[in-house]
Amino acid sequence: METDRLVGYWKNVSADKNYNDLYDSTYLHFNSQNRLQWGYKNPDKICVVSFDYKIENDSIKTVLLPNPRQESTPFQITAEEKLKLIFSNSETSWTRTGKQDFFEREDKWEPEPEDIRPDYMKILSEPFTNFHKSIAKFYNSTSQLAANTQALWLVWDYSGEPFSSFHLEDFAYILSKGVIQNYRSNEKHTLLMLIAGDGHTEAVKLLLENGFDVNAQNFYGNTALDYAIFSKQIDTIKLLKESGAKTGTDL
Repeated sequence: METDRLVGYWKNVSADKNYNDLYDSTYLHFNSQNRLQWGYKNPDKICVVSFDYKIENDSIKTVLLPNPRQESTPFQITAEEKLKLIFSNSETSWTRTGKQDFFEREDKWEPEPEDIRPDYMKILSEPFTNFHKSIAKFYNSTSQLAANTQALWLVWDYSGEPFSSFHLEDFAYILSKGVIQNYRSNEKHTLLMLIAGDGHTEAVKLLLENGFDVNAQNFYGNTALDYAIFSKQIDTIKLLKESGAKTGTDL
């Protein structure tokens, strides 16, 4: 069977250590019943996320209900028996390892599917929440634009989860409905900063075309260009500079 190539336990050994910086150990577990688990353990928490999966043309197809979207993650097993795949905006490398009992522990934390793969498109038509109303009031806007803004941010948030990806077509559609351009996170991040840092150049172009401030600064004085430079997003850096972007120290 195609899944036999992946069955077993894999430990993250990525050179950039994105996950191992955050957690002591990050692992994958593929079983022979088409169930995939991604998990980490540290002294404070054990977290496990479970997906249904199948293999098609050297890609791992995953579903996390109730969100019906099927994600496709290309993979390769090298001659050195390392698993190479890209998800959560990172190229990752994994090596086979022994059984990890924490996947079966009863005290593990299993996030709600909506926390991992939110069905952000539903937000556009669902009743407005108190959150939308408060955001609308704070930014002197409307609840609909606040809902659209939340959905747009969730497109980015979704793309950073395991075995998920950035969906430019959804991003463009939501943006076309209108959003609160100057909406910021608690640390004064703009969506342009976060999108630039992840190197989604076409999405950056869309934000700029829709009037997002190319030189907005967050709580730390950083701009979108700072984030693109930090993560070495060459194409995004070029686009930002052509659009008049500066680093925080140059402003």
